[in-house]
Amino acid sequence: MDALGMLNALIGLVLVYFVLSLIVSAVVEWITQLCGDRGKVLELATARLLGLDGVPARGSGATACVGTLERAFHSFFAHPQIQALQQSRERKPSYVPTGTYAGVLAEAALGMSLSAIRAAPALVRAKIEGLAEPLRSSLLALLDKADGDPERLIGEIELWVENTWDRAGGWLRRRVIPRVFLVGLLVATAVNADTVRMFQVLTRDTRLQEALVQTAERLAAAGGGGTLDDVLCAATARQQGVSGALAGRAPDAGSRSPGTSRTPAAVALPGERSVTPSDQAKDSCPEMDAARHYALDVAPLLGWQGDWEPAEFPPSWYVGKVVGLLITASALLMGAPFWFDMLKKLVSVRQSLRPEPSTKKRAAEAGPDDGKQPGIVPGPTGSGGSLPAAPSPAFMPAASSCRIENLLWMSRWSGLVYDEGAVAEAQGPEWGYRVSGKLDAIGNDTQYLIAEAADTLILAFRGTEPSRLGDWLSDLDADWADCPWSRGARVHEGFLNALECEWVSVLEGIRSAAADKALWITGHSLGGALALLAAHRLACSESDIRVQGVVTFGQPRCGDARLIEDVQRRYTGRYWRVVNNRDIVPRVPPYLMGFRHNGTVAYLDDLGRMTIDPPLWYRVLDNLDLPRDKQALLRAVAERGADHGITHYSSVLANAMERTA
Repeated sequence: MDALGMLNALIGLVLVYFVLSLIVSAVVEWITQLCGDRGKVLELATARLLGLDGVPARGSGATACVGTLERAFHSFFAHPQIQALQQSRERKPSYVPTGTYAGVLAEAALGMSLSAIRAAPALVRAKIEGLAEPLRSSLLALLDKADGDPERLIGEIELWVENTWDRAGGWLRRRVIPRVFLVGLLVATAVNADTVRMFQVLTRDTRLQEALVQTAERLAAAGGGGTLDDVLCAATARQQGVSGALAGRAPDAGSRSPGTSRTPAAVALPGERSVTPSDQAKDSCPEMDAARHYALDVAPLLGWQGDWEPAEFPPSWYVGKVVGLLITASALLMGAPFWFDMLKKLVSVRQSLRPEPSTKKRAAEAGPDDGKQPGIVPGPTGSGGSLPAAPSPAFMPAASSCRIENLLWMSRWSGLVYDEGAVAEAQGPEWGYRVSGKLDAIGNDTQYLIAEAADTLILAFRGTEPSRLGDWLSDLDADWADCPWSRGARVHEGFLNALECEWVSVLEGIRSAAADKALWITGHSLGGALALLAAHRLACSESDIRVQGVVTFGQPRCGDARLIEDVQRRYTGRYWRVVNNRDIVPRVPPYLMGFRHNGTVAYLDDLGRMTIDPPLWYRVLDNLDLPRDKQALLRAVAERGADHGITHYSSVLANAMERTA
C-alpha cells in the first residue's frame, strides 16, 4: 500500500475513534450525574477552601459545639442561591458560577450579606479576625491584597476559588478516567471496534477508504457545524483551561482583573463534557445526537457480523481480539475534541498531497447536516397530526424496490383505515381510488378497507384502537396456535383469530377486483400483523392471487421462526417493515417467547432519516436514552408510545419526501 492509502486508512480509523468518543462522552457524563460526582467534589473543594480536613457530617451545622468553619460550610450550602441550583435535597449542585460561589462563600464565612460587606470595611476585618485558622489567614491575606477594599476582596476570592478548581479538577479526573476506560472498552466490545481488525479492513478496501475520507473532509470543512460544533468548541476550550471543574472561569484566570465577567462553564475531562443549568433542563444529549449523525458513516467498519463464525478459533485470535479492543478503549481516553483535531490535521495533510477541489466543493455545498448519506433518506422528525392530502409523487404499483413514495402512500392508507366508512369512502376518490370494505366497528370484529384503482388494489387493515376492548384482547392473547395454512408453523393466537373472523369477506373483496391489478397489503400496529398474515395466507392457499408488496408500520411479532422463514422465502424483496425510532410495539411479543421478525426494515431514526436494514448496534444507539431524573425518564417512556402513532409515521415520511424532492 502506498503512503496515500495508508493515510486514508488512518483517517478512517480516527473517524471511528471520534464517533465512539462522542458516545463514551455522553454515557460517562450520564453516569457522573447519576453518581453526583461533581456535587461531591464541590463539597470537598468547599471544605478545603474553608480549611476543613473533610466534608462535615450532615446536620452538624445545628449543634452548639460546632466550630465556625463547619458552620460556614453548612451556611454555604443552605444559602438560597446554592439551593436554587440543586435538583434535589439529596444532591449538591454540579455547577455554580464563580461569581455566585465567591459571593456566597464570603457571606457564609463572615455571616454578613454582600451589601453589608461592601458598606462596612472595618467590620469586615473584625469578622475575619474572629475566624478560625486557616481560613482567617487566607482571608486576611486576600483583604490586604485588596488594600482593605471589600469590593476588590470579592474579586480576590473569585481568583482564589478558581485556583482551587484546578486541584478539584484533578480530584474529579481521578474519579472519571477509570470510568471512561471501562465504558470505552464496553462500547468497543459491543460494536466490535477492534483497532487491528479495522485497520486491516481499511488497508484492503479502497472504496471504504474513499467513503470515510469524504465524510472526514465534509466534517473538517464545516468545522463540525450546528450542535456538533458547539459541543467540540466548548469541550476544546475547557481542555485548554477556559473553565474550571465546577464553576465557570475565564482564560488565564491569573491575569484577569478581579471582578471581571466570564462565561460560565465546567471542565471537560477526557471522554466527558460539562453540564450547565440550561443543559440540566434538557433531555437531549448533544454528544449522542452528534454520534448518531455520523455513526452510519462508520457502520461498515463496526459490528460482529462476519467476524464471529461458529468454528473453533486458535488462541492467537482471542489474543489479537483483546489487544485490538484494548487499543480502542485506550484511544477513547483522549476524548472527542482530541480526535476531531487529529482528523482535521490528517485531512489537511491529505489535501496537500492530493488536492481534490471537487470533493471540497461538494462538502461545502452539502454541509455535515444535510443528512445525504449513502442509503439514507433524510428528513426532520415530525410530531404527527392530521392526515394531509394525497402524497406526491404518484404511487408506483409495479415497483419492486423499497421506494419512499410507496411507503408514504401505504402510511396514508394505514391511517385512513382508522376513519369511519363515510370518511374513507369520501377520501378515496380524491386519491383516485374507489373504497370499500368494513370500516364501521361492530362488536369485536376486524376492520379493513379495499381501495381499487385502474391498475392497483390496496388492502389495509385497521390497527389497535385504544377504546376497543376486542383489539386489546387480540393483542394480549399471545398464546401459540397452529397455522392453518402452513404446516408446522405457529402464529400468535389473537392475531389469527382477528384475521379469521373476516377472512371470507376479505378474500371475496380481493377476488371481485380485476385479476391483473397489482395487490398491495398494508396495516399499522395490529393491522400490520394482520397484513403480514393475510399476505402469507394468500401465498400459501390462493396461488392465483399474487401480492406485489407488503408494507407494515409499527408491526408486532406475529409468528415463530418457521413461519417467518417461509414468509421471507415467499416475499423476499417485497415485504417492508417500517419502524419509527423508539416505537415499542415492534419489540413485542418478546423474542424470548419464540416470536420472530423478518422483512426489509425501513428504519426511521431519531434524526428523521430513513435507513434500510441498519445494523443492530446502530438501532440500539439510536434508541438509547440517558434520563437524568424521574421526569426525563417518564418523558422517555411516553416517547416510546408517541412514536407508535400512524400519523407520526406519515409525518416523518412526508418530511423525508420533501427533503429529497
